[in-house]
Amino acid sequence: MVLAGLTGILAWHESPWVRAQTLCAVTVACTVEYIGTHVMQWWDYRLGNLPAWVPAGHAALFLLSIISARTPAPRWLRRTAYTSLAAWSLWGLLQAQRPDYSGAFNLLAIATLHRNPVMRTRLPWIIAVTAPAEFAGTHFGLYSYRHHDITGLLLMGNPPAGLPGGYALVDFAALLTATLLYRVRRRYRSARNHHSRATEPPANSLRTLPPAKQADRHQGPAQPVPGSGPCPPLARRNRRQQG
Repeated sequence: MVLAGLTGILAWHESPWVRAQTLCAVTVACTVEYIGTHVMQWWDYRLGNLPAWVPAGHAALFLLSIISARTPAPRWLRRTAYTSLAAWSLWGLLQAQRPDYSGAFNLLAIATLHRNPVMRTRLPWIIAVTAPAEFAGTHFGLYSYRHHDITGLLLMGNPPAGLPGGYALVDFAALLTATLLYRVRRRYRSARNHHSRATEPPANSLRTLPPAKQADRHQGPAQPVPGSGPCPPLARRNRRQQG
């Protein structure tokens, strides 16, 4: 509850665009959590279920990384993040007693996302935020990663070296999803405004009519003037006799 409250306070002070990305990130992350625990069996939580603090934790990590990325990462942070990540991945592939093949996926994901200008500014902060959080989670026994997945082909450490790359992919998926939703919303609002303008009468429609027609338009059909219609038969006969 405390984590959810702090995350809500952080999100409340952010723009709607950041809140939309956060919701998308939590949705994608929770989907990956379900697949990782129930389908692929990559990791297990201490109580065997998906704890309630997981969505708030993912939202907090995403907000911390995106808020930190507003400040350009200094050179020492970029070098430290990328060097440490490469060393961690190579150690798991070559030297660790518990082999970790996820490091290869990690390096590939980071190298691919580095081409995106938005993700390029976020990647050092994502590594700096998520790596310590994962080491803390496994150290305190909140969750633990299995030696391999359900197929037996992907060997992993505890924690695996591929986690920062996985978090970066979740952030990138949230960015793409939020951008798509904003475009759909903009097109919908544009189409609705265009339809409302098409159904409304022009504002200057009365100005283009002559004054008499404007009066007729407001007063309705003109009423017949007395005496202007055809004469009744008795009046015609009297006129003939007088003539």
